Amino acid sequence: MEAAVPADHTTMTDNTLTHLWVDLEATGLDPVLDDIIEFGVIGTNNNLDTLFEYEAVVFASEAAVNRAAANDPVREMHTGNGLMAIISDPILRQELPTVELVERQIIDLIKSYPHNGTLVLSGSGVWQYDTKMLLHKTPALRSLLDDRETNDVGLVRKAYRRATGTDLTGVNDGKNHRAIVDIRLHLAEARIQADMYRAHAQRVAHQEVAV
Repeated sequence: MEAAVPADHTTMTDNTLTHLWVDLEATGLDPVLDDIIEFGVIGTNNNLDTLFEYEAVVFASEAAVNRAAANDPVREMHTGNGLMAIISDPILRQELPTVELVERQIIDLIKSYPHNGTLVLSGSGVWQYDTKMLLHKTPALRSLLDDRETNDVGLVRKAYRRATGTDLTGVNDGKNHRAIVDIRLHLAEARIQADMYRAHAQRVAHQEVAV
């Protein structure tokens, strides 16, 4: 139910960890009453090169599972992605790791890479949802993340759409509400956004040279 996959280091890549990309699937939106049921985590350097991936389906309390079952949108989503069958099965759910174990494994992964200070929590919607859920459910992990800076691709996506009336990329069409799949797509979106920033910087630099 869990896996940590290091990146391919056959090419020269800066292995300094700067960003922690996180997608959480949960039984609902309440950081106190609901439980995390799946982690998708990717560690990257500042150039957004992947250093490691980690994924795990997590044990949820019976009360939290019941909350998910009683919430029509949540139940339909997690039935469609297969998570509801796992977390509600009396045999399968007993084999799932606890959130505390998953937290320790992610922290161990982080510590296995050089990093300077806190990491930038990154993803889509992380500034509002994920950071609160992490604070309540995985406080030790949350303490390793910067308190003031996030890289929220969802905010940039919405700002671009408001300004242009269109989307910068359709990469999110592939989301299926499984944590590792969704966070990979958010990272892909971030790379496209970064390319846009760099292209703009080059245009400005060329204009300044021309003047």
